[in-house]
Amino acid sequence: MSEALVALRAVTKVYRLGEVDVLALAGVDLEVPKGDFAALMGSSGSGKSTLLQLCGLLDRPSSGEVIWDGQEASAFREDHRAELRGKHIGFVFQTFNLVPTLSALLNVEFPLVFQGVPGRRRRVRAKELLTRLGLADRMLHRPDQLSGGQQQRVALARALAADPELMLADEPTGNLDSHAGREIMEIFRWLREEGRTIMMVTHDPEVASFSHRILRMRDGLLEDGA
Repeated sequence: MSEALVALRAVTKVYRLGEVDVLALAGVDLEVPKGDFAALMGSSGSGKSTLLQLCGLLDRPSSGEVIWDGQEASAFREDHRAELRGKHIGFVFQTFNLVPTLSALLNVEFPLVFQGVPGRRRRVRAKELLTRLGLADRMLHRPDQLSGGQQQRVALARALAADPELMLADEPTGNLDSHAGREIMEIFRWLREEGRTIMMVTHDPEVASFSHRILRMRDGLLEDGA
């Protein structure tokens, strides 16, 4: 198996809700090899999204280690974590999270602004990605002028803008009909064929079937054999 891009070692995560501690992860060990396509499945509250957030450096564990490309990332300063997220990790969410007042083109360019990419290079990259995802004739449309499947393709283009190594997707087909959902998963399939590492949360077995392995979670732990 190839070198791990992300690894978790005895990771726990506890959230404080009022006066109650909620254990979201209860000591998870996981390796995500470079080029892997893993689907996380489990009931609501099993810890799937928490695990995804930790792998994406959006949160820190309560205990244990999150290892990013061979380095222990839990101790990284926040500016370094933000830089890693911006350059190496692409995020795709169920709700698209597009800026409603911006065109598809400007939505894809948006993350590159914060990385200091010059305007012309941003525009070329955004056009290239939207064309590849079948949106050449929708670049100047705002999100409310696009279908759900088209909005998710814009969100995918945005996530790919910085050419990330790791793609993290949380229920990427959850707001789509079955046809649009299959189109999105075909895109994830060829992204993996290009060598990207993908982790995806889903409740849908058909969506999970596009992955190369399924990790099942229960009560904050990965089940045996996952």
